[in-house]
Amino acid sequence: MIGDCKGGCVVAAEHAKRSPRLRRSRRSPRRSRFRTRDAPRGAESAPIQPPTRCSWASFYWKLAPIEGKEAHQTFAKWADAYGAIYSIRTGASTLVAMVAKYSSISTRKLSNALTLLTSDKSMVAMSDYGEFHKMVKRYIMTSVLGTNAQKQYRGHRDAMIKNIVENFHSIIKDDPHAAVNFREVFKNGLFGLALKEALGKGVETVYVEELGKEISKKEIFDVLIVDPLMGAIEVDWRDFFPYLRWVPNRSMEMKIQRMVTRRRAVMRALIMEQKKRIARGEDRSCYLDFLLSENTLTEEQLMMLIWEVIIESADTTLITTEWAMFELAKNPRCQDQLYREIQGACGLEKVEEEHLPQLPYLNAVFHETLRRHSPAPVVPLRYAHEDTQLGGYDIPAGTQIAINLYACNMNVKDWERPDEWMPERFLTSKFEISDSHKTMAFGAGKRACAGSLQAMLISCVAIGRLVQEFEWRVREGDEDDVDTVHLTTHKLHPLHAFSFFFSNKKIASFDGCLSFDAAVPGLPLIGNLHQLKEKKPHQTFANWAEIYGPIYTIKTGASNVVVLNSTDVAKEAMVTKYSSTSSRKLSNALTLLTSNKSMVAMSDYGEFHKMVKRYIMTSVLGTNAQKQHRVHRDTMIDKIIEILHSVIKEDPHTAVNFREVFKNELFRLSLKEAIGKDVDSIYVEELGKEFSKKEMFEVLVVDPMMGAIDVDWRDFFPYLRWVPNKSLEMKIQRIVTRRMAVTRALIMEQKKRIAHGEEISCYLDHLLSENTLTEEQLITLIWEAIIEASDTTLITTEWAMYELTKNPECQLRLYSEIQEVCGSRQVMEEDLPQLPYLNAIFHETIRRHSPVPIVPPRYAHEETQLGGYDIPASTEVSILCNTKLLTLTLTLLVAKIELNGQTGYVLEPTISRRDKYVKALLCPGGRISAYKMFKYCLIKCSNICQIAINLYACNMNKKDWDRPEEWRPERFLNGKFESSDLLKTMAFGAGKRVCAGSLQAMLISCVSIGRLVQEFEWRPREGDADDVDTVLLTTHKLHPLHAYLTPRGKTRMLILLRIKDLSVHQHESYLPCRTVPIRYRYDTTQVLAWPGTHHAVSCLQVSTRLRTTYAVSIFLTPRNHIRPDGNGRFVCSDPTAAAKSLDISYPDLTLYMPNRCPSG
Repeated sequence: MIGDCKGGCVVAAEHAKRSPRLRRSRRSPRRSRFRTRDAPRGAESAPIQPPTRCSWASFYWKLAPIEGKEAHQTFAKWADAYGAIYSIRTGASTLVAMVAKYSSISTRKLSNALTLLTSDKSMVAMSDYGEFHKMVKRYIMTSVLGTNAQKQYRGHRDAMIKNIVENFHSIIKDDPHAAVNFREVFKNGLFGLALKEALGKGVETVYVEELGKEISKKEIFDVLIVDPLMGAIEVDWRDFFPYLRWVPNRSMEMKIQRMVTRRRAVMRALIMEQKKRIARGEDRSCYLDFLLSENTLTEEQLMMLIWEVIIESADTTLITTEWAMFELAKNPRCQDQLYREIQGACGLEKVEEEHLPQLPYLNAVFHETLRRHSPAPVVPLRYAHEDTQLGGYDIPAGTQIAINLYACNMNVKDWERPDEWMPERFLTSKFEISDSHKTMAFGAGKRACAGSLQAMLISCVAIGRLVQEFEWRVREGDEDDVDTVHLTTHKLHPLHAFSFFFSNKKIASFDGCLSFDAAVPGLPLIGNLHQLKEKKPHQTFANWAEIYGPIYTIKTGASNVVVLNSTDVAKEAMVTKYSSTSSRKLSNALTLLTSNKSMVAMSDYGEFHKMVKRYIMTSVLGTNAQKQHRVHRDTMIDKIIEILHSVIKEDPHTAVNFREVFKNELFRLSLKEAIGKDVDSIYVEELGKEFSKKEMFEVLVVDPMMGAIDVDWRDFFPYLRWVPNKSLEMKIQRIVTRRMAVTRALIMEQKKRIAHGEEISCYLDHLLSENTLTEEQLITLIWEAIIEASDTTLITTEWAMYELTKNPECQLRLYSEIQEVCGSRQVMEEDLPQLPYLNAIFHETIRRHSPVPIVPPRYAHEETQLGGYDIPASTEVSILCNTKLLTLTLTLLVAKIELNGQTGYVLEPTISRRDKYVKALLCPGGRISAYKMFKYCLIKCSNICQIAINLYACNMNKKDWDRPEEWRPERFLNGKFESSDLLKTMAFGAGKRVCAGSLQAMLISCVSIGRLVQEFEWRPREGDADDVDTVLLTTHKLHPLHAYLTPRGKTRMLILLRIKDLSVHQHESYLPCRTVPIRYRYDTTQVLAWPGTHHAVSCLQVSTRLRTTYAVSIFLTPRNHIRPDGNGRFVCSDPTAAAKSLDISYPDLTLYMPNRCPSG
């Protein structure tokens, strides 16, 4: 919470001296400490404190409710409930929120961070009101910010605005369809102006002797502007509990001190350069020249005052101008009105400072922006240095004061519809355009901002020129950005706008860090881990995609993950930008299980990957290899059919466990392909026991799949990898040891067979003949062929049979297609091109039930773009550090360099996003302490950017798929899709990393589905509901498929029967009808029966308008001998053939052939 508050600039306050009359009574802890002016001396005012969160909040007090970064908004909400002035508690401190009374409260109260950064208030803005403040304010007004000084710097301001306009023209000319990053262009111009005012000239680079390097203008900006602004909001918990200031807070102190040291070094270098200019006799009027001529300041004070001019000129003016341009881009009506005013006042002339009095609407835009988006929403805190009264309350000396400008400017009593940005409000008689104090954005009284005149001149002229030169349109899809509270209120994202152009999603932050429009909100430290507790992260990612768009970032501990949920972006990552994103990012468990990526599927793209993929394609999974193994696949499917027939024959009324039968035969096939023969048992010498086939399956397939999803918390916090996790390590190591032992035993058996002269072509034979692998790589590759053939194909086939079982109309359509193409012979691989509906079922199944819903994470090993976003490069290097205490192996992001002829690595840790200056050089043979190694790793690993491709979300995208939640094979039969296109669902990946086993998976699944439907009618087990996916590395059904199977007979037809001794009521030529059961082999069939001994009706004359409430079932023969004719009658094309194919024995039924039935 405290970290979120960034409490320094919010409301932290304390009593410097605690008055006895302010102590709380133990009996009434919630009563106010302040009296109204009209109350008796001994009386207390009504309570005006917002409630605390819980009873123990004597320490916590009001810190708990201030959880967001927009504390000024929280104060404004409290003002609605508790009035314009109230007190809160922040830890051990008391604070009053109000509009100030100057003479008694002119003393600043700074946080620990600000005290260090301002060199104990050695600045105009932060100094206490006194002789020093008066002196340095006179200096800055005389030399830089006063009216006469502003005339002197007029040329610099005009040149800056002209240069900004030219830069925008250049950007648009280069790419007319690109959205312009306004902040990036404007801040560079402002920074150049600040340097000229402070030092007399712009600076592109400067050599900093204390740092031993030359730094660029961008690095100067980071050191002088960005870092101090970030450091100023650092929270030191001792600010809230001043009685604990004696407790050290080393991390915060070191961080701030490092900023101060770097800033001081850069400032000293800049000043020394200017002193050299002065020594050479160059005469250039600037702030530094003036301060040196006064000769009244220490070196520290001189550097602080020069730095103050630079940072204050380069920050708040940028904020106001950017907010104004954002509102104008979002409100074209206001932009048009301003443009017409400029045209009327300036004509063909460029907007200049002299035109401002003739541009009331431009001035209104400026003041309304200051009101709606106060650059400093809460004035830097003050405390009362003497007893005073405010708003009718007695304020004792030592009480801290927070002036909430945001609440003042959002007060509904003073402003009509204050939440709206309406420049027109300043054009009414209620306001005077020239009154800059109406919004108090620049403060008021003696402490009014010294730079208000310059800020107004620059902002107003810049806004006018930019609207005069360009038509601004906000980028499509951008919404109002939320204020980010530093010491000033920045827009959360830089303004991106364009003129007559489409939007551009590219967002490159000025510090080079990863930046996205959409990031899923999370918690400090852990990020979004608490939101991923389910075993179905692919569904969670898909839900987030509906809120944050198809591409967004999440934080998993110390790592950034870019989640891709769009088919187009996923294909871009896997195909177009493949070369930049081909490196796998594996968990600790997977790294062990894959023997450090010694597999085709998990290896990084490179020479090893190309070699082993060539091996497996040549020997097992390629087209020629598949022809060689065709007999094994046919044998497997025949065996499955045989087993199912056997199970049904033994107990026709039992639901069959499909998974158990199919997985056993798939495992046999994988053994034959990998080691050349099926193995029912094997003795494993290393484990001292004989393993059955079931035990081998557990060791080689089940255990690794379960181990792969074991969570090691160190995966999310890589800087803590040195901390042992013995239970997980021992579990995974045991799985690896058993798997290696069993695979090694299988290989040894095969080697013995080879030694005996047997020649059976298999994967192992091929790998042994190549003789290029280590033993561990050989074992891992053989295991890969076994596990991958035994898992994903089973998942797809099981899901397909489940959907067909649940959808009898789809099953009947597939059966009809097979009958038409194959007749009485069995479905074979050669038939697949003629079975479009079967192919559609396969593709719809891998779409709706993606076997691998999330592609194993990758990271970009070089800078690239995905979906229009910049993805930074991430490089991993393992560095071993030996110390007397412990040995650490840590993974760091580094850059390879050469120094003095030695190759080494530069670590660039980042405490905050901007802090990139701390570096350590590790050369070969060099050492670094364990403490520093841990520290650097802790900081920098947070910038590792992983890429997760969510195939589930791609295949459930409503923009690409009609009713995606439904399983409908028919969608692949329309003109939009080609059944042969494996890339449409990307279930097998895409590009160079497409799954090597895609052909085999399709052949096995399609032929198996066709044969199973051809041989059996499938019905779901009663009570079974849709199973929920269980995510291992693949998406299994939660429970195995259990179904009732009925062998399909060779003949199915309509049978006309009479029933003996059954009296009936006959009416005209229509007879009552009912269905009767007939036992036919294993099939219980409902057939149409007409009662009566002599009144059976010819099938050519039977009407469907029978007076009956019974169900009527119609069954067709394979060649459609009997079918409805569409007119309510049945047609038998060949009654003789139909009769001859009937083979039935039933004691109470008599068969009537159509030609023997009486007519009429």
